[in-house]
Amino acid sequence: MRYGQYLMRQHGRLVMAAFGSMGFGELESQANSAIERQRKRHIALSRFGTEESLFSDTPAEAACKKALRGVKRIKNRVFNDYGMEQVAERFAKRPDLQPNTLADCLHGRAYWHELDRLRTPFGCGDSPAYAQAHDDHCFAMLAKIAPRSKDESVAVLEHMEEHDAEDREESPAILRNLISGGWA
Repeated sequence: MRYGQYLMRQHGRLVMAAFGSMGFGELESQANSAIERQRKRHIALSRFGTEESLFSDTPAEAACKKALRGVKRIKNRVFNDYGMEQVAERFAKRPDLQPNTLADCLHGRAYWHELDRLRTPFGCGDSPAYAQAHDDHCFAMLAKIAPRSKDESVAVLEHMEEHDAEDREESPAILRNLISGGWA
């Protein structure tokens, strides 16, 4: 506040207008964001050791990459991803990548979300296409695997709400699956 008043006395309102447009008045918010980003970086490095190992393929990413080797990516899509039919075929052949329950699907999606959350403070963009393909496969399987219990159905509903999944094309089929399972 005092520095702003000093600038006003020395240079008039023009200086404050320039600083205001650069977010000068949001120093506390910027400081809090920097502290939070540093805290998240510390958490990620405490789990992975180095930034290099954080961005190296995890065993799950390596398995997805291996399973999708040779599958053509669709170039005209926004995220340049794989066709989901081929992805489903490849992952179905790999028991370690194929979810068998709705809880498995949610666990897989939570894994990819957590990995992205750990990498984000380092300026990481989107997940690799093969990792995103597995995340999308786990989401699509929510429409195909019957719920085992009411709690599992509720967990899927809460997951969809938490991740704003209502807009995805698989969402109506997932809801029908939960209803036809008799637990919703």
